[in-house]
Amino acid sequence: MGMNEVPIGFTVPYFAIALARHRLTRPALAMLTTGTMFSPSDAVGAGCLDQVVPADQLTGSVQAKAETLRTIDMPSYEATKARHDADVIEEIGRSKQRETIAA
Repeated sequence: MGMNEVPIGFTVPYFAIALARHRLTRPALAMLTTGTMFSPSDAVGAGCLDQVVPADQLTGSVQAKAETLRTIDMPSYEATKARHDADVIEEIGRSKQRETIAA
């Protein structure tokens, strides 16, 4: 797992860089320019994934996460997520214009 655009001859789009800044660790973000690919467990450490579970535990893991989400106050969760993600959402919006100008 990773972002292999550069090794195959593509420039990483601004929106993808914005998402990477939001999710990845600093060392993993630096690897964006080389297209380093991660194993599933390394992808968790890099910030690409939240969790890796064996296929036979996937349903149970999803159900447990859903149950956790069912027990919290959803308006508070949604408002907190909106605040948490506001900068990256704004940056992605600006990236559309930057891509048009760069093209």
